[in-house]
Amino acid sequence: MKNLFLPYELAMIARAKGFNDSCVAWYDNQKNLNLVEDGQLEDNNFILDLSDSTAINARQVEEESKLSCSAPLYQQISDWLREKHNLVIMVKKDWHQGLFVGWECVIEEQRDGYSDWGTYKTYYEALNKAIEESFKLIK
Repeated sequence: MKNLFLPYELAMIARAKGFNDSCVAWYDNQKNLNLVEDGQLEDNNFILDLSDSTAINARQVEEESKLSCSAPLYQQISDWLREKHNLVIMVKKDWHQGLFVGWECVIEEQRDGYSDWGTYKTYYEALNKAIEESFKLIK
């Protein structure tokens, strides 16, 4: 399940860069991932009801002392980068002389074309690097 959500450090950067979409999970101050449960924090008005699903909003998270930040899904960040900042992130297999050598992360910018940010051992290392570098491109 942990590979569904952005790691804590990247979630904090996403919030600083303006990500404020509703999420179904959040990180506490000990960096533990917590799923929002139906009715959780309802008395403090921290839960939003969106199409019969329970979600928590990034700005609302920081108002509650025991919460650290919302935990976006990787897909949410990918969509947000594409829709709000015209950045498309891709992870693909990297081949050298017919042999798989790792996972390559690529960022497509509307104005500058493609940027290759290297090859990594795992898919999620490459994905996290693509997201991290995308955040640096956001003014």
